[in-house]
Amino acid sequence: MASEKTATLEQLQKNLLESYRKEFPNDEPTICAFAPGRVNLIGEHVDYNDGFVFPMAIPVGTMIIGKALDDSENDTCYIRTLSSKYYLSY
Repeated sequence: MASEKTATLEQLQKNLLESYRKEFPNDEPTICAFAPGRVNLIGEHVDYNDGFVFPMAIPVGTMIIGKALDDSENDTCYIRTLSSKYYLSY
């Protein structure tokens, strides 16, 4: 079984910047944030019941890149993921 290589944070940020610039060619993002992934090996839903918990980091996470809109009348947030061709808005 071949293992899949995990992208570095720098590679992920570069890919997101390239995708953002393709989508918005006359714009630059103003925010980039990363949240590392984690799992609970034991202790799911028992930590608030005085049970034992064993969380650990995993080598995947979520990175976002974007910019706040200057339009004060538009309070919609638009989301696009690189793993899908669809847009979300709320």
